[in-house]
Amino acid sequence: MRHDGRVDALPFCFDAGGNLFMLVLDAERYGCVDLCFADGWTQEPTGLDAEQFFRILHADLGPQSGPVSGKAGPDPGKVGDRS
Repeated sequence: MRHDGRVDALPFCFDAGGNLFMLVLDAERYGCVDLCFADGWTQEPTGLDAEQFFRILHADLGPQSGPVSGKAGPDPGKVGDRS
């Protein structure tokens, strides 16, 4: 939160270590994803925008992957590729 009370990043999920993933809402980096570390709350860019982040998340955790189906998830580079 900024000093003027406006929110410039919104936490939307966390990892197993308690680190938060933040959706950046400020005008300069709108839609980017930052990682906020639990040990001191330092916030660093991931280098991903929200769309890229969710593609990777889907590839890692999607319904077609995992030990139950026996299939690997989709190649993140090919998600949405209709060729």
